[in-house]
Amino acid sequence: MDREELRRLAIVIAPGAFAIALAALVIAFALDAIGDRDPTGPGVGDHWHAPYSIYIGDELQQRIQEVVTQQGVHTHGDGVIHLHPHISVTESGGAALEHFFGDQGGKVSNSEMQIPGRKETYKNGDEVNGKRAELRILRADSGIHPLGANFNQAIVACNSKPESEFEHVDSGYVPKDGECIRIVFGPPEDVPVARPDRTIIDPSTADREVQMVVTGSGVTTVFSPASIDLKAGETVKVVLTNNSSEGAFHGLRFTGADRQYGTSDDYVLSNIDPGVSGEIVIRFDAAGEYEFRDEQALEGVTPVTGKLVIGEAEATHLERSAPAHTAGR
Repeated sequence: MDREELRRLAIVIAPGAFAIALAALVIAFALDAIGDRDPTGPGVGDHWHAPYSIYIGDELQQRIQEVVTQQGVHTHGDGVIHLHPHISVTESGGAALEHFFGDQGGKVSNSEMQIPGRKETYKNGDEVNGKRAELRILRADSGIHPLGANFNQAIVACNSKPESEFEHVDSGYVPKDGECIRIVFGPPEDVPVARPDRTIIDPSTADREVQMVVTGSGVTTVFSPASIDLKAGETVKVVLTNNSSEGAFHGLRFTGADRQYGTSDDYVLSNIDPGVSGEIVIRFDAAGEYEFRDEQALEGVTPVTGKLVIGEAEATHLERSAPAHTAGR
């Protein structure tokens, strides 16, 4: 083969070779960018947990509902991001907040957010309460490491922190185990006042224990018993066993004295896995009827509810004996 033939062959081969080289270069840069984002993120087999909250203005939004994904970065409708990568694509940078939102059917960037399960999109420059708003993505440390099953303590710790204890991150941030994530869309000069949405009582103070079982999922959910009788002033540990055969996650939320859900006097058992038991300690000082509901949050499904009947406090021994003593005079 002479020099001219080699030149013609080079002209034919060069464009294809250049394209391959260019594609390889682009892929290398992309992989490098992903690696640079957070090489310390979770890997397959890790189980990390990060409580989160979302505010529009100063209003705390409802928790993202449970969405089953194959990737392994998800939530059970419990106010916690579960980082359990099942495949390599969700390791490290693949577990970033932007991917968590996207896998749940929403979207978040540094300037725009669509909360999973909602139609509204919030963009920098939109107004909230008549003021120009912007998106803030924040992180802090709950102080609980590792964060395994004690989600209540972590959620309370995170919700109690003022924004001054948080630092700004971006949508490519990968939450670490035990971290708090707070996302706020509101005027930059307005800082929402974070309030705990639950009360925690030390289990060692319980006077007695009540066993409950939950089965089913969504509209087929059944709590047994569906009504619990207590006495005013007694401290009771409620042990819930999730016997759902549908693989559903369940929990409990009891309204407090205000009979409203989502306020600081609620008693909450975060969602537990099928085949697992969890416990919560409750106390009501005033007689009356109160309500509890399933913590499972599914789109288009109203959580199943149950009832608490609080009777008058039992009389002390001295009070019980007083009438008989008087009658004998």
